[in-house]
Amino acid sequence: MERPVTVVIVDGNPGTRAGLARRLMQVPGISVVAEGRDEEEAVRVVGERRPDVVVADVPRMAPDAAAFLGRIAQAAPEAGIVVLTAYLTERARSDLMRAGARALLLKEIDSGALTRAIETVAGRRLGEERRTEV
Repeated sequence: MERPVTVVIVDGNPGTRAGLARRLMQVPGISVVAEGRDEEEAVRVVGERRPDVVVADVPRMAPDAAAFLGRIAQAAPEAGIVVLTAYLTERARSDLMRAGARALLLKEIDSGALTRAIETVAGRRLGEERRTEV
C-alpha cells in the first residue's frame, strides 16, 4: 500500500481549519498531520511534521504572503504549497507563484477538485517541477 499524502492545514479561522480537516480526512490516501492557526505556528508545525503538502490561506496568515511562503519553504523545502483563499488578484497570483505556491485555489472549491490539486502537487514533489493554477 502506498504511503498517504501528508497535509498540514494553515488558516486563521478555527472553523475553516476544522472543516477543511474534516473534508480531507474523508479522502483515502490523504492524511492531515497538523494544523496551524498563524504564521509562527504554521512554520513550526511544517518544520516538525515535514508534510508532502501545505494547504494555506496565505493572505490571512501574513501581511507579506510571499515572505510567509518563503518561511514555509525553508522549514520544509520538499513540501508543495497550495494556497487556498477567498479572493485573489492577478498581482497576488503572480507574486505567490513566484514565491513557491504550486497551486492557487479559491476557498469555494469543491472537495474533488481540492483533492486532485493536492494529489497533483504531491506528485510534482516527487519529480515534476511544472506549476499549475487550478
